Amino acid sequence: MGAVISKRIQYAKETLQKEVLPHVSINVEGYETRKAFFVGYIVHRLCNSALGRINEDDRDHYGKKRLDLAGSLLGGLFRNLFRRFIGEAQETLKKQVN
Repeated sequence: MGAVISKRIQYAKETLQKEVLPHVSINVEGYETRKAFFVGYIVHRLCNSALGRINEDDRDHYGKKRLDLAGSLLGGLFRNLFRRFIGEAQETLKKQVN
């Protein structure tokens, strides 16, 4: 019975280390404290928002996104396709010369 409980505890610890807040590195000493502080920060922001002390932060708002315009996207696409064309043309010419 004790072995089953210790396996469950070990599984829970590994899950918390790897799956919860994966952007907080576990390769640093004291990472548990860093994760705990981050969870505290999240709860603090949530409580302040719920109490009306701060405004809600809408991360998905289009105004906060970085958008590439059509010109730069088409330019990059043309550049990649032109480089591929040049490479294929060189290969074809090398085969024809040989």
